[in-house]
Parts: sequence; structure tokens; C-alpha cells
Amino acid sequence: MAETPEAMVASSFQAGNTCPACQRLIEENQRIIRCDQCGGLHHELCWQVQAGCSSYHCDKRARADFGRLQADLVISASDAERVVVPPMPPRARTEELARMYLPEEPKRLSRLAVAASVLAVLSAMTVWGVAAETWPLAVCGFALALIALVTGIIGLVVIYTGGRAKGLKLAGTALGFTAAVMLVSVGILALRERGSRGDSAAVLDFSNSAPSEETLSRLDPIKANALRANVVVRAQGGGWLSSATLFGSGTILRVVGQRAFILTNRHAIEHEGAILKRIEVLFHNGERSGAVVEWLAPGGMDIAILSCQALTLTGIEPAKLASDLAAQSERVFVIGNPLNLSWSYSEGVICATRSQNTGDRAISVYQTQAPTRPGSSGGGLYDMSGTLLGVNTWTENTTTGEGMSFAISTKSILEALPAEAAARFLQQGAEAPQGAQ
Repeated sequence: MAETPEAMVASSFQAGNTCPACQRLIEENQRIIRCDQCGGLHHELCWQVQAGCSSYHCDKRARADFGRLQADLVISASDAERVVVPPMPPRARTEELARMYLPEEPKRLSRLAVAASVLAVLSAMTVWGVAAETWPLAVCGFALALIALVTGIIGLVVIYTGGRAKGLKLAGTALGFTAAVMLVSVGILALRERGSRGDSAAVLDFSNSAPSEETLSRLDPIKANALRANVVVRAQGGGWLSSATLFGSGTILRVVGQRAFILTNRHAIEHEGAILKRIEVLFHNGERSGAVVEWLAPGGMDIAILSCQALTLTGIEPAKLASDLAAQSERVFVIGNPLNLSWSYSEGVICATRSQNTGDRAISVYQTQAPTRPGSSGGGLYDMSGTLLGVNTWTENTTTGEGMSFAISTKSILEALPAEAAARFLQQGAEAPQGAQ
């Protein structure tokens, strides 16, 4: 039987080793035994309990147990030869390693998105320009809208593909707003085109269509005076989505000083039940003047009286209104501006005198053979002596009434005109008949 090694006290050099029996650290000043065979250090008590060294090299029971174990994985020499060592991964740069642990940098707002938004807001002047018919402003706004669309599209592409800036929603909103501005502008133009009446496909310049004094001097004085008394009435206005430009005719009733009073149709200055804000009158000598409404016939009668300045108007004898009805088959002539072909003259006969109920009164309407067209509304119907018999009306309904024209009789107009208004608007000698209201 082997002798037991002599026990000793653990020094600081031996402290910290692990006892193979209890797997605990040996502390300084503990009593230990050192195996003479393998040099392993044991607690004295552990040596005695195990009856010797418990290290793998000396413990035969542990080696016997290991010999009975079966390997889960066996690597042969040929397997080892086929081992391929993978290449070393590329070494990351210092800034890349630092980026992995640093917080993500905040993205800046795309300058293209900001520019598109500013341009989109400025493009709103297109709507204002179209609505107010300020075409330089509308063209400028339309150009800004196109630039905003291009800038917004480029901004979206750069933001989406680059990833270094933000602003997708801002750029998208700018594109949507710009598209809406352009759609609204086109819609206003379309509605204004629908609301325009009396316009002609062949729009001629007013100054080139008025008769010259030389031409008028060669005409019958009665017809020449009727032509001089004819005016062009142009009305504009309405809302943004229901604006209109109307053309019609008018007849000078009286000139007092430098102010002229003009008889015309109500529908020549009215759109969708409202009188248009801008009314302009053009005289035969080329003078233009802004007009205001002085009187509207009651009961929905299609008659109105305007007044405007006439600074250069001379040599005109205002129309005299007939207070009685003309006879059927009487020859008449019409002065007006059909299809914007201003100061036109045509002749015909009175086919019949009709009666129409308007409000609480019956008005007399002439059916004539003298041709009228849109733009002649408000023009004068005269007998061959130059007396004003009526005011042309209903000139647009030519599909069902081809060859038939209508005019509201001056007799009905005088009956509807109050006495004080007749004294103000009519030339002396053209007074309202008895019973006028």
C-alpha cells in the first residue's frame, strides 16, 4: 500500500488551484496534500475521503469509465484532410464599425420638395388670373404650375431612390395641389365658354366694323341716323365658376350734356338672374364708355335702360318711340349687331302683332320678317319714317323659328315706364301715353 504524502499548509503560491475531488479552489493556509505522481493538489479531507489522488492521471476508476464511453462523432484522418478553412472576412473600416453603434443621423428635408411646394402655392394665381380675365397673371401662374409639376416629380424620384432626404409627403402634396389648380382653371374656362352668349366665331374688331361718316353721308338720312343711334353693348362678370361675356345691341334714347341714355334688352346684361358688373358701350365713332343700369322693366319684361358718358358723340338725333302699334304688313327695318357683325341693316315686314303675358301685364310683341341673330338683341325695329317701333328680342331661338324675328313694342315699353322716368330718359316729344305706370 502506497504511503500517504505528508500534509502541508497551502501557501499564497499554491492558493487558487482547483481540488480535483471537490472542484473547489484551494485557499491560502488550508491543509493540502500534493500527489507525488501527478503533482495535483488536494484538500487534505478530500484526499482522505477519496483514499488517494482524484486527478484524471491517477484515478483508474475515471479512466475505466471513459473507456466504456462511445464517441458521438468520430473524425478520421481523411476527414481532417478535406477540411477547408474559410477565408477571413474583410475587415470593416473604423467609420463603418462606429456607424453600427452610433445613432442614425437625421435626414434633411429635400430642397426639391420645398421648392415644389412654394411653386405650387404661387401657381394658384392661375385660378385668379383666369377668373378675373387677367391673362398675363394667368399665363405666369400656368408657367409656375408646370415648373412645380416637374420639380415635384424629380423630388419624388430623388427622395425615393436616394434615401438621404425626407419629404415624400410634402412633394406629393405639392403635385396634388398643382394638379388641382390646373383642373380648376380649365373648369373655369370651360364654364365661361358655356356661359358666353352673343359671341360669334368670327369676332371682328369694333373699330373696323363701325360705318364711317363718309359711308353714312351717302345713305338716306333716316337710315343713317338709325345707324348712328345704334350701339354695341358688352357685359362681363359673374362668379368664378359661372362667369359670362355677353354681346348685344342698344339704341340711344337721349343725350343730356355728356351723358347718353340707351335702350336695350335685359338679357343682354344679365346672366343667371344677376346683372353683370362690367357693362361697356361702344358708339359708332369708336368711343367706349362704361355703363350703369338706370331702369329695369317690371314683371320680367326683357327691357333695360342704361346710361354712360358720351364725350365725343355729336350729330345724333335720338330715337322717337311710337306710342301706337304699327299695322300688319307694314315695311320695317332693323339695326343691330348680329353675331358681333356690328351696325348691320336689314329690312322686312311686320308679319303679326302678338300678345304675351309678363307678370301682371300683357305686352305687345311684333313678329317680323326682318332677320335677326344673336347679338341683335336690344337693337331697334323702325318703320320707314325712322320711328322706333320696338326692341329686338329672343334672337337665339332660330332652330324652331327660322325666318321669324320678334321685337317688344315701344307701346308696351312706354306703358311700363313711370312718368318721371320717361321725362328723364326720353327725348322731348316722346312722352309716355296716358295711363303709363
